[in-house]
Amino acid sequence: PITPAVHAEYEIFHREWTTKLNGFWDEKEIEYAVSEYFFYVARQDLWKRYLIKVLNDPIRSAVRSVVETWQEPLILLGNITGEKNGLVAIKEVLGDETYYLEKQPDMPVEKDSVVFGVALRDERNRENGIFIINSLLFVKDGNHSLANEISKLAESSGFDKHNDFYKAHMIDIYQSIHSKTEGLVVDVVKDELMGIQKEAVEIF
Repeated sequence: PITPAVHAEYEIFHREWTTKLNGFWDEKEIEYAVSEYFFYVARQDLWKRYLIKVLNDPIRSAVRSVVETWQEPLILLGNITGEKNGLVAIKEVLGDETYYLEKQPDMPVEKDSVVFGVALRDERNRENGIFIINSLLFVKDGNHSLANEISKLAESSGFDKHNDFYKAHMIDIYQSIHSKTEGLVVDVVKDELMGIQKEAVEIF
């Protein structure tokens, strides 16, 4: 359960994110972003504790196998490197991994676009498969200026681990994306969950 103390902590983040992102997003979009950040990044312990509770309850084995891969939500900042067999390949900007996202209708898959947001693993079809929790940003970055700017911020931040950098600077990345791409195309792509994914998410 969400205790009054947790709710109060969430409200602190919500006020900060609303102040900094109010000029870019509407209230609902900010709510999605700050909720994802709070529960999957800042207070990931709450998410993991809840997963343990769900896994201790009787659920279908197929759903259980999906939920078990959700222990570590993934903060994805990457460049689209291509598309094949209905999967979009996204290579990390701050790492060496390549992740694979199922292509949806109208999903912008222009090569070298930057993708940013929170995702969960879905490796039923292939290793490093992911799906969107709520939404991902797709930003055109043909000259790599956005990716380079965030890479420099990460280098100067002093964090050894990428997740620690994202935890401290996720809102700064959103601000950088929106300020640098003012007047350009920023697509917010929402995921339509299907089958086992939807059943698993609905548990929460």
